[in-house]
Amino acid sequence: MSIFFALKPIYAPNNSRSSALGPKYHFVLFFAFLLHSAPSQAHRIFTFLHFLCSRIDLGECIFMEEELPLNRIGIGLRLAACILLFFALSALAQQPATNPPGPVPLPILSAKSLFLSNSAFFRGLYTGEPNRAYDEFYGALQGSGVFQLVSDPSEADLVLELQVIDTGPGAATFKLLIYDRKTHFLLWTLLEPIKACTRPKSCDTNFDDSLLALLVNFEKLTGKTPGAVH
Repeated sequence: MSIFFALKPIYAPNNSRSSALGPKYHFVLFFAFLLHSAPSQAHRIFTFLHFLCSRIDLGECIFMEEELPLNRIGIGLRLAACILLFFALSALAQQPATNPPGPVPLPILSAKSLFLSNSAFFRGLYTGEPNRAYDEFYGALQGSGVFQLVSDPSEADLVLELQVIDTGPGAATFKLLIYDRKTHFLLWTLLEPIKACTRPKSCDTNFDDSLLALLVNFEKLTGKTPGAVH
């Protein structure tokens, strides 16, 4: 049984109290709207309905030839049915596809020692020395006690490169590149924006908050904190 719906005249003959605005016409309008608003999902819904129709004779319960009288009750029932059907299938069409998260590279999960390289020279509206981001992030990593920080990259499991990127007037972003020391491959990149600001005091606060958030996200990525996910 193919999914085709025949249009009927909108108005009933003058000598009839029955409405020709039947369920078939409602389904045509609904699926025309669905095809326009959610074309990527319409095909799946049509396929599902075709599957149902191939196993259940829906002709008499959905596409019945006998119409309800064109009175307030009949119109109200049809309108309610169309609204319920619209919301039910719209919810089905709008369900996002859920994809499982990709795996975190094993060298990140098994890392115990780190080498931090400094590419974070940036002033802007932030006070302190040009090495402020490097110094604070190094101190935060050391203070957390999660990793051993080494001064020789050849002794590290991971090499981290910290950058500060200018992203507009009064705004910047921390960028942390994570490399596998053995293969020198880039394994991961973390970004943490610094909220835009105009006053030095608020800029310094935003700077510190974003640097702390970057540390927390890095530790979560490595699985060294409870409930760690990327």
